[in-house]
Amino acid sequence: ATNRSIAQKIVRHSHHLAPTVTSSRIPLAQYFSNRTARGRVKSKPRKMPKSKSAKRGRSAASAPYAAVQSIAKASAAASGAGPSAGRNLITPNTGLGQHFLKNPAVVTAIVAKSAVKPTDVVLEIGPGTGNMTEPLCEQAKSVVAIEYDNRMVREVLKRVEGTPNEHKLQVIQGDAIKTAWPFFDLCVANVPYQISSPLVFKLLSHRPMFRCAVMMFQEEFAL
Repeated sequence: ATNRSIAQKIVRHSHHLAPTVTSSRIPLAQYFSNRTARGRVKSKPRKMPKSKSAKRGRSAASAPYAAVQSIAKASAAASGAGPSAGRNLITPNTGLGQHFLKNPAVVTAIVAKSAVKPTDVVLEIGPGTGNMTEPLCEQAKSVVAIEYDNRMVREVLKRVEGTPNEHKLQVIQGDAIKTAWPFFDLCVANVPYQISSPLVFKLLSHRPMFRCAVMMFQEEFAL
């Protein structure tokens, strides 16, 4: 009887505690979902601290370019150049038959075929912007350039201004056909289209005789 009463008490006591134990249990799926939800709310993405040295590196790397840009702006302002300066480039006057010799290989070939000597006086007809005038001045005693367009006269003089070849160049503004030619040892020319024929006849009749002439003509005229 005593044992039975003790067992009954234990059963009643266990039934009394059971609701308390089971009520504190949470389904496993709900537990993890609640934990994940709490983690999402509480956890925030960490921002990586910005490197001060990287900023200094970028500023240091861009410093030379900034210096170049400031120098270019200063020189443009000093020369009076503005945003429209690029549109004011000199273009050939097709009405005069002008065509600029821009290929450096052709310039080098013409000067080489001329066989300029240090004692030669060179006559250049139509120097244009002076692409061939400079190498001629470097090899000859002097160069006499005859140019009709006053724009080209200024350009040629700018090419040798302040250089050792400045005293070697003489520019005559005028019509090469009508202007009296000075004495010269050889003639070098990138001939304007419209004066090709009269220039050849004037060369053939020129006295005193010169040593040679190296000239570039339009293909239709040369053939």
